[in-house]
Amino acid sequence: MDRETWSDLAIFAAIVEAGSFTAAGVRLGVTTSALSHRLRAMEARMGVRLLNRTTRSVALTEAGERLLTSLRPAMAEVEAALVALDTDRARPAGRVRITAHRTAAFHLVLPRLSAFTERFPEITVELVVDDGLVDIVRTGFDAGIRRLPSLEQDMVSVRIDDGVGLTMAASPEYLAAMVR
Repeated sequence: MDRETWSDLAIFAAIVEAGSFTAAGVRLGVTTSALSHRLRAMEARMGVRLLNRTTRSVALTEAGERLLTSLRPAMAEVEAALVALDTDRARPAGRVRITAHRTAAFHLVLPRLSAFTERFPEITVELVVDDGLVDIVRTGFDAGIRRLPSLEQDMVSVRIDDGVGLTMAASPEYLAAMVR
């Protein structure tokens, strides 16, 4: 069904629900003449009259009654689907894939993961620990934790370390042995 037909069906239902072209026009924010024109065009395309009109009211024809009877459940389903989408948008859900190097995974992600999953139980977190430099977008990750020098120019970044300072420590003997 094309967009115009769906729009015309919604206009037809609004006119019937409102009881007049004027009230439907106010509800939809459209002029009475525009509604009348669209309904006449739809009736012409269908080859059947849907409404009997007087200057003060509208009444369904038999064909209009049949159409409205079929149309109402379909429109209710569409409305329910739109409400569900709106609800889904308000409540985060789904899977989030994150890549992080080992240090970030253990010191930044894992300590926060339990609180995150409690707050957002509908979200599944897939954490991939990889000390290599993974192409976040090409490999299908939603986010990656990187050291700033390794960040690509077109990536959007947000600082998440909260000032956590990591210090690497080793004995002088170990460092001397490793420097060779």
